[in-house]
Amino acid sequence: MLWYENIQHIRKWLERVALADYKRAQDPFDCLLWYVLLGKKNIVVALFKKAVDQIKTYEFLQRDFTQQQHRTAASKNAYALLSKKRYEHGIAFFVLAGGFQDALSVCINQLKDIQLAILICRLFETEMGREPLQNIYRENFLRTGEITGDIWIRHCGYYLLGEHVTSYNCLFEECYDDTKVTNEANKISCETWRQEFQPELSVFHPSVMMLADHIKDSFKIKRELQQHEESRRRRSNSQDIFDTNNTTQ
Repeated sequence: MLWYENIQHIRKWLERVALADYKRAQDPFDCLLWYVLLGKKNIVVALFKKAVDQIKTYEFLQRDFTQQQHRTAASKNAYALLSKKRYEHGIAFFVLAGGFQDALSVCINQLKDIQLAILICRLFETEMGREPLQNIYRENFLRTGEITGDIWIRHCGYYLLGEHVTSYNCLFEECYDDTKVTNEANKISCETWRQEFQPELSVFHPSVMMLADHIKDSFKIKRELQQHEESRRRRSNSQDIFDTNNTTQ
């Protein structure tokens, strides 16, 4: 979900997952979340109709969840499912209720599934806007990268936010300045780690420089640099209230 941009292909893939999950045990609850995320509630309603022991769920899902009273009921059922640790089913009911932020919270805090949260944001971008997805990138990539000192995660976060120049520059940032001292040759070197400090080995991987060299001339970085330069020129021109070529002699 992080890198695949074709939402139509994602939908087709999700339909295959939903069908496979249902066929495994013929339990409509197994595919409930996927069909709800696809906006194909009618399919899962038909599957619940076939399940003789799921009459109440079948009747409930027939409701019109564009109406507030039915959304409130769906939200109550979602919390009931969470209390039983049926998290994926709870997420489905939150989505039916239009409670997208609650659904994202369960993905991240209970399931620890960042990619599922990202999937929901992308499938419902029209209803949710871009801000929830950007918040996920900031909190779970940038902030986590800063806390752990992992520049790989930070690089991914900036890239996903569309800040491609910053994603490149962060590869060169020093993450452990307080653990480094100057030796006799006046070179910075790591002498000792703090007792409670556990370094992220990924930070020291030589692939960092290989990645930086690979992406420095990429189209996205060049385009962003060009946009910055054009913006700088526009600001500069707007401040030039006297054109020297047209100044009266």
